[in-house]
Amino acid sequence: MGTEAEKIVVSVEARFKKQVSTFLEKRRRDVSEIAGGIGKGDYDSIKMLGAGLKKMSEGFGMDALSQLGQALETAGALKDSGRIKTVVKELTDYLDRLSVEFV
Repeated sequence: MGTEAEKIVVSVEARFKKQVSTFLEKRRRDVSEIAGGIGKGDYDSIKMLGAGLKKMSEGFGMDALSQLGQALETAGALKDSGRIKTVVKELTDYLDRLSVEFV
């Protein structure tokens, strides 16, 4: 049986190593940007960040991360700050536990 602190292992083609590293660094910065966006009521930016997260994650085969992007995009469109905060917590947890294996 798993625990919440378990690593999430995702396999990505080795040729994408540099891109994935940069991508994940940017996603960590997005977390701060989203939190700021909530405070400013900038839901359009949150929606766009979610859409970008969804699309880029799909390209690297990170389905769960893509789903979080979809959730952010939807919550941003609905201006649902409570849902956005919940998804940001899930995103932070995911990024903290993520372990990428390059194959």
